Amino acid sequence: MHVSKNLKQFARFVRENELERMTKTYLELVYAYDLPMLKYVTHLSKAEMWEQTADGIVKFLKGFENDSALENVKESIKLWEADQLPGISKLSITQLDIFLMGTAQKIAFLKLLPKYTANAETPTEILVELEDYYKETQWLSLIALQAIQQEQRQQLEDSEARYRELFDNASDLIHIVDPEGSIMYVNNAWKKTLGYSEAEAKTINIYQIVIPEDAEQYRKCLDEVLEKEGNICTVAITLIAKDGTLVNVEDSITVKFKDGKPLYSQCIMRDVTEKNKAETTLNEYIKRLEDSEENMRQLFLGAPDGIVVVDRSMKIISWNPMAEKIFGWTSEEVIGKAYDELLIPKRHLPQYADAGKKFRETGEWDLMGSTTQMVMQDKNRREFYVSLNASASQQQGNPIYISFLRDIDQMKKVELELDIHRSHLEEANKELEQYAWLASHDLKEPLRKILTFSDMLMNRYGKGMDERVTEGLKKINGSAYRMHDMIEAVLSYSSLANTMDDLRMVDLNQVLADVLADLEMQVEESNARINITGLEQIEGNPIQLRQLFQNLVSNALKYTKPGVHAVVNIVGESKNGKHHITVSDNGIGFDEQYSDKMFQIFKRLVTKDDYKGTGIGLALCRKIVDNHRGTIIANSTEGQGAIFAVTLPLYQRE
Repeated sequence: MHVSKNLKQFARFVRENELERMTKTYLELVYAYDLPMLKYVTHLSKAEMWEQTADGIVKFLKGFENDSALENVKESIKLWEADQLPGISKLSITQLDIFLMGTAQKIAFLKLLPKYTANAETPTEILVELEDYYKETQWLSLIALQAIQQEQRQQLEDSEARYRELFDNASDLIHIVDPEGSIMYVNNAWKKTLGYSEAEAKTINIYQIVIPEDAEQYRKCLDEVLEKEGNICTVAITLIAKDGTLVNVEDSITVKFKDGKPLYSQCIMRDVTEKNKAETTLNEYIKRLEDSEENMRQLFLGAPDGIVVVDRSMKIISWNPMAEKIFGWTSEEVIGKAYDELLIPKRHLPQYADAGKKFRETGEWDLMGSTTQMVMQDKNRREFYVSLNASASQQQGNPIYISFLRDIDQMKKVELELDIHRSHLEEANKELEQYAWLASHDLKEPLRKILTFSDMLMNRYGKGMDERVTEGLKKINGSAYRMHDMIEAVLSYSSLANTMDDLRMVDLNQVLADVLADLEMQVEESNARINITGLEQIEGNPIQLRQLFQNLVSNALKYTKPGVHAVVNIVGESKNGKHHITVSDNGIGFDEQYSDKMFQIFKRLVTKDDYKGTGIGLALCRKIVDNHRGTIIANSTEGQGAIFAVTLPLYQRE
């Protein structure tokens, strides 16, 4: 048997990815069908049953992969006919066992088709091929079974006692009927299935337990075997059990002749009630599969994206209505045309030439599995941006390429405009930072002279000058020193770049230890207690992170309540790829309506006379947090302390 590439790949997919699921489904079906032969394997543990079943399924799947499926079946049949099957007699296997095992195997196998492919045509091809395979295996098994049964009948004729014993213990239903239809003998399986005792059976005419609709075809079958010794007739009929239950059987009828006259008819019946149920289940599955294929077809026709399918040679084989709307060509105009030459502008073809060549030669496409933005053209040669998402599949054993296309031209234009504005803004920010640095730097020299001469005047002439002049000089001197501090603050702020070098893993516990060492005098003066928990390592710029915590802790120590010992709690927690840090204190707090204003440069919520400072510390904190792609917010109630919540990514490169 030559196996198609589709079936080979499906079998390999199941063996490598879904072997456990197929084994589980197969065993569940086997036990649900209550196969007659199950009673002969009760000595096996669940683990042993699983292992033997899995081994059998692996052999079954590999048979398709290497074109040896039917050869494996024939080999098994030879072992069966030679009575060499491990653990079970050849006479213990019935046609029902063969059919139900095959049905269970087929259902377990086909249930995995949707996991293998979403292509509309592949499942149908595989189903047809598998039906051919199972028909062939059923036929080979039936021939072997009939040969075995013929051998069995011959042996029974050689020994009446053995004959009766075998009949009594056969898994098939057996009865012997005289020429008038009266039952002469029934076996144990017959009695168990139909519920009559042997004595009751011998009072029954066979036509009493055959449903009226089947009586005529049963009579015709019996007449056929009566015509000539050795004839066998098989008929499907329904019997009526003692409790009224209907039992579907396949009845093989032979007649025993003596001196050319019929002595009795012998009927070997296989209960196919479960088989019929299995066939019904399979038909329902096939119907669902057909419905699924129809749903896929409707999805293809009504999809919001353009769907274009090409074959190995990059020729278009499918083109949905949305593709017609996007590109302007009808399906009839594009089928058979080269995908790349039709849709990609000539000036862009060279950059996709290697990828197209690779797909034609290997069936692999570099764009598969990712979303790509590229320029395409429509029927009027208008160029526009599309979003392309690609996947690969199989059709009749050959690779196909499916592309999902969406017109994003307007969105792309907006995106490009935003990039231009963003670039201009970044350049403007850099110029402003440079200007601020230069301006601040140039102000330092005249300011230095003001400080020098005001200090000189006060030191040299202060005692002899008018009191009003002395007071004026003091104000000039104080203002100059404040201006000096502000210029230094501007230089610090402008030197804090928007992008960072020297990214590394930074231990925030060590950062806090260094900060507290620098603030040792301030901590002692305020008799403060600093509590630190939960801080971890994050990726960042170590110098900027140190500035961040120095400003936050210094700020908490500065704005303490008079006569109250400062308490600063620093708590860290990591979740969802971010490290969340809170710095809370028991200081003077602030009105929360100004929580955003306080992060602006030189904005202060208290007077400089009450609390010293330039008003740039929290502005530096926000800039450092922004540089690290994080957030900082402040919450407070006036007089009840402040809480600064900082969120930073654990890793900057993600």
